Amino acid sequence: MSNLNKFRELMKEDNIDFYIIPSSDFHQSEYVSEYFKGREFISGFTGSVGTLLISKNQAYLWADGRYFIQAERELEGSGIELMKMATEGYPTLNEWLAKNCKENSKLAFDGRVLSTVLYKEILEIAKENNFSIELNIDLLEKCWIDRPNLPKEPIFIHETIFSGKSSKEKIEEVRQNMEKKEAKSTIISSLDDIAWLLNIRGNDVKFNPVALSYCLVTMDYTNLYIDKNKVAKFRNLI
Repeated sequence: MSNLNKFRELMKEDNIDFYIIPSSDFHQSEYVSEYFKGREFISGFTGSVGTLLISKNQAYLWADGRYFIQAERELEGSGIELMKMATEGYPTLNEWLAKNCKENSKLAFDGRVLSTVLYKEILEIAKENNFSIELNIDLLEKCWIDRPNLPKEPIFIHETIFSGKSSKEKIEEVRQNMEKKEAKSTIISSLDDIAWLLNIRGNDVKFNPVALSYCLVTMDYTNLYIDKNKVAKFRNLI
């Protein structure tokens, strides 16, 4: 409970009543690098999916049926209550917020790791209940003193003999679909899609050959946004 108590102290300093810690990274990945395992750091729950909500006096973890038994064991003595998803008698996160986040209270989270869909749903609840939202507060940065660094493993090329198509061919297929949709550009943030499109592989997530990055495809060019240290070996990937 020491990590949870320390986190609550930081919430108190910023006048935060409720704080959400999801499992995802900046790319909404289910499996993430060590840097993004803040929910595990605070709760002790090691499953790949789960959402932690912390208030001044209570804490709840929403997990799905794969993890009910594991979560009960790992949360024992933590002061965190398990909320069984899709199970009668347990409210969803949104239902809980609608009932408990009252007028003039403050809900916070790191907006970089929360999905747009969930944010829009919470925003509607906030409007109805008249509470405020702070979406740019990463309290983990202050609480997690020995937090792992963002991974900097170099990428490598997945040869065409294994991928079946060159990245140039795949990008052209994307552009053909963009043309059908009358789109001038498309942003790709999912790591597995980027790995497939550009025929690159990485070691940023255990057991997942991906590299933290973003990709922009237009009708004229393709940009890969990535830590330059990861591509030191390559002048041109495409």
